[in-house]
Amino acid sequence: MESIIILLFYIVYYVVIFGISIANYIMQSLGLQRIAQKAGVSKPWLSWLPLGREWILGSVTDAFDCAKGKNKKWRKWLVILSLLTYVGLFALYAVLIVMVILLIVFESAMAGEAAEVIAVMCCVIVCFVGLILGIAAIAQSVLCYICLYKIFDETVPEKCLLYFLLSFFVPLAFGICLLSAGKKYMPDAKKEVDGGPVLEGQ
Repeated sequence: MESIIILLFYIVYYVVIFGISIANYIMQSLGLQRIAQKAGVSKPWLSWLPLGREWILGSVTDAFDCAKGKNKKWRKWLVILSLLTYVGLFALYAVLIVMVILLIVFESAMAGEAAEVIAVMCCVIVCFVGLILGIAAIAQSVLCYICLYKIFDETVPEKCLLYFLLSFFVPLAFGICLLSAGKKYMPDAKKEVDGGPVLEGQ
C-alpha cells in the first residue's frame, strides 16, 4: 500500500511539472510572438519552435538595439549556442549509450584491467562533452536573460526589473511576464523584415 502511494505521488508530481512546463512554453511563445509582431520582426510564429524561439528572441532584441544605433547580432549568437547545446546533449547521450554497450559486450571477454581502461576513457569523454555542453548552456542562458532584460526594458520600462527578477526566480513567471509585456508593448513605428529588424526610413 505504501509503495502505491509513493508511486501515485511521483505520477502526480511529474504530471504537474509537465503541465507547468507546457503552460510556461505556451505563454512564452505567445508573448514572444506578439512582441515580435509589434516590433516588425518577420516570421514571428518561429517563437513556437526550438531554435526558432531563440532566433526570434534575438531578433526582437536586435530590433530594439538597432533603434538605439547598436548592432550586436544577438539572434546569431543565441542560435549558435542553442545549436551547440542540442548537439552536445545528443553527443552526450550517444557516448553514454556506446559506453554502456561496450562495457556489457566486452566485460566478460576482457581482463579486469582492460575493462577498467575502457571505462576510464569513456568517463573522460563523457566529462569533456559534459563540460562543453555545460559551458554552452550557461552562455546561452546568460544571453537569453540579457535579451529578456532588454525586451522588458523596451516593452514595460516601469516594471522592467520586477519582471526580470520574477522571470529569473519564480516558476511560470517567465511566461506570464513575457505575455504581459507582449500585451502592453506599443511600438512607435515598425517595418517587417526577413529575420531581423529594420527601422522606418532605413
